[in-house]
Amino acid sequence: MPVPAITLVSTDLWLQSRVAAVARGAGAVLGSVAGPPVPADAVLVAVDCNHHQAERVAVIAALIADHPDRQVLAILPHRDLVTRRAARAAGAHRCVPNSALDAVLPGILARASGPGW
Repeated sequence: MPVPAITLVSTDLWLQSRVAAVARGAGAVLGSVAGPPVPADAVLVAVDCNHHQAERVAVIAALIADHPDRQVLAILPHRDLVTRRAARAAGAHRCVPNSALDAVLPGILARASGPGW
């Protein structure tokens, strides 16, 4: 099975190190960018929607428009229902609250090499 590649769109060093640790544990390769463009080999793109919500939702919409088959995950505060709805409307395949990231991300990465999730 190929190693899944995940790209995190974030400028938050704490979130980057947290996602990197989960990715390493799942055998995935993590790359981080502050914004688009995203590497073409990214199987999964996780977008940090904890800050600059409107800008990050626009990033999600652009990622989906450019690569409709790419899996996009929004990471956000669990109580921010407005951003959750906006991210889903923009095309995010999953919205994961910060509090569930460590529990949910390994399973998502395990399925990332397969046909959807």
